[in-house]
Amino acid sequence: MHDILTLFKPNPGVTGITISDDCVTVAHILRDQNATPKLTTCIQRRYFSPYELNNVLKLLSKELRLQRSRCTTLLPNNNYTLLLTDTPNVPNNELIAALRWQVKDLIDRPVEATTFEAFPAPKAADINAADATYVLAADNDAIQQRADLLTTASINLHSIDTHEMALRNIGMLLPELTEGVAILWLNNNDGTLIIVRDNDIYLTRTISLGLDRLSEQLERDDNGNTLILEIQRSLDYYETRFQSTPIRHLILAPGILTAAPWLPALIKQEINLDAEEFDLEKYIDSQTAIASTLPSDCFITIGAALRHEAAA
Repeated sequence: MHDILTLFKPNPGVTGITISDDCVTVAHILRDQNATPKLTTCIQRRYFSPYELNNVLKLLSKELRLQRSRCTTLLPNNNYTLLLTDTPNVPNNELIAALRWQVKDLIDRPVEATTFEAFPAPKAADINAADATYVLAADNDAIQQRADLLTTASINLHSIDTHEMALRNIGMLLPELTEGVAILWLNNNDGTLIIVRDNDIYLTRTISLGLDRLSEQLERDDNGNTLILEIQRSLDYYETRFQSTPIRHLILAPGILTAAPWLPALIKQEINLDAEEFDLEKYIDSQTAIASTLPSDCFITIGAALRHEAAA
């Protein structure tokens, strides 16, 4: 009887699942309130067609018992927009409706085809400055397609999140959190820069330059300067709006130093910022074998799996 009952017992922890153009990445995190998070699974499986993707997801679900796991996934960057806008002066129960109208011209899809969510942004230092709200505008079809894809593979989908929230989850592990820390994540085509302090996202910026361009030797100077300019603008905005101690630490997601080992020295030279790669072993107890060079997709998937109710 005991063996039968264990078949229906939910798996503890959270499983993050990300899907890129040719790869599925799965990471599972176990965490207690004050204990170091434990990474029990971090695997990648390649696929070459939509049919093969379906089969890969079904095999992963069976292999990892994902039908009994609390799973979360990330929408691709081009399926949602995260905007910072003034908070409308309306009752809470009318906030989303007011925000829909306020940002309708700033998104590239009809509001009728968009799901809106909102969360408050940290207050500016200037007491006369208007309160601000982050507005997430996500494509309804993309949400439904991702949900259908995973549930068809018998994966227990609990939530759909964004790259910014996954990076925030990683930022919450860092000792620099109380004074503020910047995190830069890039995939092959683009990426995200965020500034996190005291568990809150103070700034988020989409980076149009990805690992492919950063690794091009012939355009090294131009691409490096483009990235430095994006980082500098973000830091300037943060310091001006919040009148806060300057950010001193930039955490680079894995993959960036592989593409551009010269980048930390350039960042130090141009904007006097200490940049270092995220050290998985320093903040997460890895109980599974992973590649010595952590892929960028694994990093963001671990961030997704670090989601918990206190940070949801």
